[in-house]
Amino acid sequence: MGGDEFVIISPGMTPTGAEKHALVLDACAGATAQQICGERVLSVAIGTAFAPEDGASAEELLDIADKRMYAAKEARKRSMQMVPPMVNNSDQRLATVN
Repeated sequence: MGGDEFVIISPGMTPTGAEKHALVLDACAGATAQQICGERVLSVAIGTAFAPEDGASAEELLDIADKRMYAAKEARKRSMQMVPPMVNNSDQRLATVN
């Protein structure tokens, strides 16, 4: 499923603050999906850019943020590939009983 992209302009936001907010937004998205769908089928990928460190124009800042967002998506994909499949405890008990 594809997603939408949004821009948030937050004067005074720091990289640390943005990282904390990103974690909260991702947790909220996952928890909401869990409640509605019964599984965590929703996540967010956030790319940040800060003026003037990352650029002066809107185009420069959006380009940097976009690249960082796609890097975050790739990092998530790689980390998900490394996580072993979850084992349901009831399935494990059934396997040991049989």
